Amino acid sequence: MGEGHRQAKENEPDLDALALRAAERKRKAEVRHKEALKVQKNQKEILMKQKTWHIQARKEALLVEKERSAKITSLPLPLPAPFENIEVKRISSVKTNSSTYHHISTFVNRQMDTKQPDAHLAAEEEAKRLEELQKQAARERMEQFEKAHERGFQAMKRSIWPT
Repeated sequence: MGEGHRQAKENEPDLDALALRAAERKRKAEVRHKEALKVQKNQKEILMKQKTWHIQARKEALLVEKERSAKITSLPLPLPAPFENIEVKRISSVKTNSSTYHHISTFVNRQMDTKQPDAHLAAEEEAKRLEELQKQAARERMEQFEKAHERGFQAMKRSIWPT
């Protein structure tokens, strides 16, 4: 055998020391793995908070609004306005037949059961009316164009073929 084999026999590795180093490396790798998992979990939680912060804010706002609503509904009803049902009559001391003699109650007509027109129906009717106006304007433009075309054709006819 050669010189290399002899040196290899002299420098045989310490198997126990190698096993200890391998076990230490494995333990350190497990510790690093656990730390990396913690960091990854924290990053995932932060990302989820960033994505859902508006939902949490909406829930908190709803809770505040519910509390405010409950507080308002628990309050007693407001008193009626002090001057609501008073009828004022003014009598002119200068002239009794002048135009300044008025009964205020004749000018104020309170209608308690008034019905407002349906805004959706009014909007639909207005849209139909505008559409009809547009169609009518287009029809008028087309008629005007046809008349102009006919006049042009007649003028060409007269200039090319005089009679």
